Amino acid sequence: MKFFFKAAPVVIAATVFITACKKGDAGPQGPKGDAGEQGIKGDKGATGTANVTYSDWFVPSSYTILTSYGIKHFYYNKAVPQLTDQLLKTGTVLVYARLEGYVTSIWPSGQMAQLPVAVVWQSGGTSFTDTWSAFCTKGNIKIDMANSGNYYSAIPPAHSFRYIIIPGGVRISATGKKQIIIDRFAYSEEQLKAMPYDQVVRILNIK
Repeated sequence: MKFFFKAAPVVIAATVFITACKKGDAGPQGPKGDAGEQGIKGDKGATGTANVTYSDWFVPSSYTILTSYGIKHFYYNKAVPQLTDQLLKTGTVLVYARLEGYVTSIWPSGQMAQLPVAVVWQSGGTSFTDTWSAFCTKGNIKIDMANSGNYYSAIPPAHSFRYIIIPGGVRISATGKKQIIIDRFAYSEEQLKAMPYDQVVRILNIK
């Protein structure tokens, strides 16, 4: 506070002086100087979050049934042209689910989780597990659900999904693992996949 009150009169006086001065006539223009040397080209910066791709929440129109080792799998293929071989190799893909086809005692309304996720529930004293997974290949994300007891004959059209594709700037850490650069911060793929949904959309500026 002492510093502020001592400095204030000087600032006011300078302001008054500058305002009161009359602008003089312009002097003659001096000779043009020589051009300076060209600077050294800088390194290319890491890819920013502007290149992040994400979908709206989508509901599979129907599921295809495939039986493997006696277990029925219900799957849906979502075409994603942005999934190139290079992105699958160096980037990160996060797939989230809102499984609102369950009653709220099993899956609360509005809850979101990253796949894979296992939903355990009971019917008539028997326990079942629904395992939801996402498999990413070039140009496609497959949503897959398998029930431990082959309970279902169909999947209700109430579950919705969303994917987030993070190319980022990629570097290899001392441990040999890839790291995704987001706004100058480095995250491992494991860190991104362990983050809550709200944190991911916040750091990536996703609506």
